[in-house]
Amino acid sequence: MDFNVTPITLPTPAGAWLSPPVYANGLFVSVCNSVNSNSTDISVTSPDGLTWTQRALPIYGKWSAPAYGNGAFVAVNSVGLTTTAGVRSTDGITWGAVTLPEATGWTQVAFGAGVFVALKTGTTTAATSVDGVTWTIRTLPVVFACQSLVFFGGLFLAFSTSTYLTSSDGGTWTQRTLDAGISQFVRTAVYGGGTILAVPRLTTTCFRSTDGIVWEQLSLPVSSDWRGGAYYDGAFTLHSYSNPSVAIASNDGGGAWEDISQAFTVAWLTGAGYSQELKTGIALSGTTTTGLFIQKLGPFWTNSRGQREVL
Repeated sequence: MDFNVTPITLPTPAGAWLSPPVYANGLFVSVCNSVNSNSTDISVTSPDGLTWTQRALPIYGKWSAPAYGNGAFVAVNSVGLTTTAGVRSTDGITWGAVTLPEATGWTQVAFGAGVFVALKTGTTTAATSVDGVTWTIRTLPVVFACQSLVFFGGLFLAFSTSTYLTSSDGGTWTQRTLDAGISQFVRTAVYGGGTILAVPRLTTTCFRSTDGIVWEQLSLPVSSDWRGGAYYDGAFTLHSYSNPSVAIASNDGGGAWEDISQAFTVAWLTGAGYSQELKTGIALSGTTTTGLFIQKLGPFWTNSRGQREVL
C-alpha cells in the first residue's frame, strides 16, 4: 500500500498534547488535552489539514477529543472542581462553556443516534445531550475506566480492557466481554467499510467485528503502544505512541498487515482523524509541534455519500 505522508507544522507550544482531530463543517478541529501535563485552553483548526490556526477555549482543562453532531462540536474536561466541564462550538472557532451534571473526570464524548454521549472514567456515570448544552445524567452497569468511545453500527461502544459497554441511545447500557485475557487498555477503536477494529495497547492482538457484539481475534505483526488509526477507502492504519513511531496498514479488514513505519516520521503520535471529503488523514504528536498529513494513493476514493468516484 502506498501513502503520501507529509509532515505539518502546528502553531501550538512544545509539549502540547493534541487530541485526534474531527473533520466536520469544512474544518479539522482538535482540542489540547494538556501542555506539559498542565491544563490548557488551546484548540487548533485547519480547513485543509496543512495550514493550522491556534484558537482559544473559554476555560482551562484537560480536554477529550471533540465530537460533532447536530451542528455543534463538543469536548469534555477530565479535571476541575466545578460542573463547568465542557465546551461547545457551532463553527469550531468560537467556543462557549457548558455545564455537565457532575464535576471532573469526563474523558470521552461521542455522537450518534441524534445524541452526544459523555463518560466519566472510574465511575458509573455517563451523560447524554441532544444539543451539547443541556445534559441528562445516566448510570452505567459497572464502574468503568473508559479509554475509547465510538458510535458504530447503531451502537455506542465504550472500551476499557476485557470489558466493554454497548448502548443504542446512551441511556441504557449492556456490559459485555471482549476477551477475558485482555489486561491492557483498548485505546484504539477504528472503523470503516462496515467493520470495526478494537486494538489493545502493547499487544500483537486486535479484534474485528461487523456488529459490535460478536468479535474475531486477529494477529498484528508487532506489539506497540497503539494509540490511533484511520480508515482510508478500504485500508485500515494503526500507529503507536512511541519514538520512533510504528505504523502498519491492512487492506483486508485487519487480516494481514504491512509495515508502513518508514512514512511515519513524527514520534509520539496520539491519534488520527480522517476527512472523506478531502481524502485526508491527520495524525498529531503528543510532545512536538509537528503532525502528519496522510493520503492513501489509489485510483478511487469514497465520497461522503458512500459512492466511489474516479480521481
